[in-house]
Amino acid sequence: MSNLRIFKEAAGIPSPKTLLHNRRDVAFLIAVAILAGLTFPLTTILAGTQNADGVITALISTQKLTWYFWGQDRFLNFIPALAMPIVDVEWNLRFQIFLRTFFAFLAPLGVLYFFSQSVRFLTFCVVLTNCLLVLTLGSSAVFNLYVVHNPFGTSLVLFVLSLVLSRSGQRQIVWQLAALAIGFLAYATNIALLVIALPLIATAFCFALLPRPQLLRFFIINLLCIALAYLHSRLYGMGATPAGSSVSWQSIHSGYAAVASNISYGGWGIVAITAISCGVYSSKRDWLVSVLIVFGCVALIGVLSCSVWVQLNGYDIRYFLIFLLVGMACFSYLLCRAASRVVLDQRFAFGALAIVLAVTWFVGLHGLSRSYTELVSPPFRGFASDVAATAIDNRAQLLIGDYWQVWPIVFEAHIQNNNRSDQLPVYGAAWRGDVLRKRILRLSWRKRGIQALCLLDSVDACSRTGAEALHTAMSVIPGSVRAVTVASKRMLLMTVTLEPTASDR
Repeated sequence: MSNLRIFKEAAGIPSPKTLLHNRRDVAFLIAVAILAGLTFPLTTILAGTQNADGVITALISTQKLTWYFWGQDRFLNFIPALAMPIVDVEWNLRFQIFLRTFFAFLAPLGVLYFFSQSVRFLTFCVVLTNCLLVLTLGSSAVFNLYVVHNPFGTSLVLFVLSLVLSRSGQRQIVWQLAALAIGFLAYATNIALLVIALPLIATAFCFALLPRPQLLRFFIINLLCIALAYLHSRLYGMGATPAGSSVSWQSIHSGYAAVASNISYGGWGIVAITAISCGVYSSKRDWLVSVLIVFGCVALIGVLSCSVWVQLNGYDIRYFLIFLLVGMACFSYLLCRAASRVVLDQRFAFGALAIVLAVTWFVGLHGLSRSYTELVSPPFRGFASDVAATAIDNRAQLLIGDYWQVWPIVFEAHIQNNNRSDQLPVYGAAWRGDVLRKRILRLSWRKRGIQALCLLDSVDACSRTGAEALHTAMSVIPGSVRAVTVASKRMLLMTVTLEPTASDR
């Protein structure tokens, strides 16, 4: 099939042959995503940027795999579960970073599939979407998009896979059950997916982007998936996410301000004007649908800004990235549709794809990093290594302190432990550390106390912080406290005991 014919089919109603059954094209799309997953984390913008949020999932996977991200009920640990067979904590994290980038790269399919089902055409749209996002987002947003633990990309890929399965076996119950199972994983992985998924299905139904009976069936499947994901979180989630809203002009302004501070005005403006102009030129219907979705995403930024949870977390850009991704995917679709009218030679088309990938890698991500082998970000890297070495040398098995410092240290301690014959398990007594409370309590009871290294400078602060983190009473054995200085910071070595609660007995 010629390249021109493929793009013409993408511009109209695709034939059955252009649906996601072309194995060679699907394999090529996956290969491009694998390439991105392997190379993006090695670039200057993304290499060596992991913080506590990034490394804690490797500890979840290797120490104790919990159903949901430690202490929450929104993020099912789907990627940590896939990485669980890798027992080395460093390679476990590397594999998880690959999966995060892989899924984030393919995430635009969650909206693009509604417009076209030609895999080859979608490949160009996905690559262009990622390129434009990298070029127009700030470094913090790019970091949150690709390599930190942010499962919205994973949920979008699972969402579109569920749609494909639902359409592939329209009259077979097995395919519909498979679509239900994948859809459940999508919403359990990120329950906030419903904010985007349901409006997308409704828009596609109104404008008949896909056959309406199929969309109606898929909508019902999604309602079942949402209900199942909610029930599962109630059964296995540990802490409910604060619900409710606080509507005010100040909160709405803060949400849009957070987005504005993480994007390039000029870049987004040029892309929007060019894409809309191309849309008007190529197809009025697609222009209207795409613009409607983009404006819907803009409006949803304001709606989400009124959420108490988003406000409590300082309007972090990670909560709004899904809207930016969907909007850019719509713009990229219009641009590729316009380009399909002038692309006549297949070699030229794939040459353009290679150029776009190169621009993404060398310009947007600033090429290969000098520290491409590093994982932990520089503010924590050296400090974590020094403190971990001190903890291991002093046989400390519990690290007490701030969330952002403790978990990189625990991660580094696990790496350093791999080189020792007398390994001792190291745990964290920081926010979200209570998942392992029972294991730490058993250790305390068996040894009649645990050697701990506290990153704070007073005994009272150490015992209070540890007790709050592990949700249990903590006491320091008298005479066991010894001050040490690590990386110019005063810390305390001590032996602590933990008192089990009624639920732990």
